[in-house]
Amino acid sequence: MAVDTLLLLVGGDQQQHQAIVVRKVKPTRMSDKVSVVIVGAGVAGLSTAVHLIKAGFTNVIVLEASDRIGGRVKSVSPKDGEGIVELGATCIHGATPENPVYALTEEWSLPGDVLIRSMAEISRFVVRNGKKLPERNASIKVTNRKSAAEFIEEAKPKFLEKFAAGEERESASKALNNMLNYLRFFNGDELNLLSADLFGCFEMIPGKEIKSPGGRFLSFVERLYDQIPKENVVLNKEVVKIIWDKDADEEVTDDKRKGQIRIQCKDGKVFDADHVVVTCSLGHLKANFKQLFYPPLPEAKGGAIERIGFGRVAKLFVYYNKPFWTDGIKLAWSDDLSEIKEDSDWIKRIVGFDVQHTNTKVLGGPFGGRGAEVMEKLSDEEIALTCRDIFRKFLNDPSIPAPDLVLRSSWISDPLYCGAYSYLSMDSRETDIEDLGRPLPSIHCPKLQFAGEATHPQYFSTVHGAFLSGVRESRRIQEIYQ
Repeated sequence: MAVDTLLLLVGGDQQQHQAIVVRKVKPTRMSDKVSVVIVGAGVAGLSTAVHLIKAGFTNVIVLEASDRIGGRVKSVSPKDGEGIVELGATCIHGATPENPVYALTEEWSLPGDVLIRSMAEISRFVVRNGKKLPERNASIKVTNRKSAAEFIEEAKPKFLEKFAAGEERESASKALNNMLNYLRFFNGDELNLLSADLFGCFEMIPGKEIKSPGGRFLSFVERLYDQIPKENVVLNKEVVKIIWDKDADEEVTDDKRKGQIRIQCKDGKVFDADHVVVTCSLGHLKANFKQLFYPPLPEAKGGAIERIGFGRVAKLFVYYNKPFWTDGIKLAWSDDLSEIKEDSDWIKRIVGFDVQHTNTKVLGGPFGGRGAEVMEKLSDEEIALTCRDIFRKFLNDPSIPAPDLVLRSSWISDPLYCGAYSYLSMDSRETDIEDLGRPLPSIHCPKLQFAGEATHPQYFSTVHGAFLSGVRESRRIQEIYQ
């Protein structure tokens, strides 16, 4: 498979991922004259740019507000020269050729350890006295019902009936509380905010789930970046105003060009383009869309931005010069201790601490919801002392010291992201994601376009969803000038 001929196609307005098609591409009519500005150099923005450039479009500029590419892909090292950890995207959901991210990482033989995940990862459930819980395979079948929290609360008694009364049932309840923390992380927020009715909108690509530490996602981003002329990607260029003409809906011809969109940057720089593809996070749109776009966005799109949820998710890593562990730890809280009543209870939302295979001196864990938001506001010292106390209580070992170093994400408090990834909230409508991804002024005249994980109706919240949304928007432009 020749990488330089790669072109990914999606099926029309349904935005379904059909296949990976590899073919030679030729410059299309007027493609060297058409100007495109892409806002954001995350996976969606880079994907859009690569596929336009492969199709012969040369006047493509990517404007990135921060000083780096990658968006919510962020690989860092706790200490110089030591193995890296992933503060952002980590998992490839669906290790099959149907997943373009998996297919390309395999095709490009990208570096980075790849671990096949299972529900019984290399870790153990423990409770506050250090006791290990028995491993049992059990699941709850989710059907449409109210909020996710309400459904689970109603289903929980029937689920626990599968276990013998007494210690076994109590242990199962604690393990379930850990599973609920994982659901908060996986789905993006507190379960009372998640719509159970719309759970079926998200689709998993068949295949195993792969955890890719060691910078494989960053290598993927860099490989995309390498296919774009360096002068076409401008860092530290924050867009503060996009002036678009919502009334323009004329057919493009060689001798008649539509009115251009004007992009104003924070530093005063102005760009004019025939097409603008906005790929910034939904969280950033939520915080800024009313002042970012002029004229104002239509109600359907503005409403979709407001109604779709954007997750409070975080990752926490602790570094020890002298590790005290032999394997990972998943924290299983009893019912009376599982809820967050005060901000000081933030640690109760962490799923657990897994050994980082790229750096065995590091334990790390994800969590979602209120606890993640609180954690971002704390000092490193406060986090270190809380982790020390938790390790001592759950492992029943008062000699465990505080970590030597704390490393955590800050997606929620970062104004360029304002969160981690999208989910369908209790306020969401089934058509909201399609409305968010629909171009303006119309699909027949896509001048102002939107890409990013939050715009993919089936694969929202994923890296492959972001990548495919970029493919989709590049195809919209290509089809106009063919």
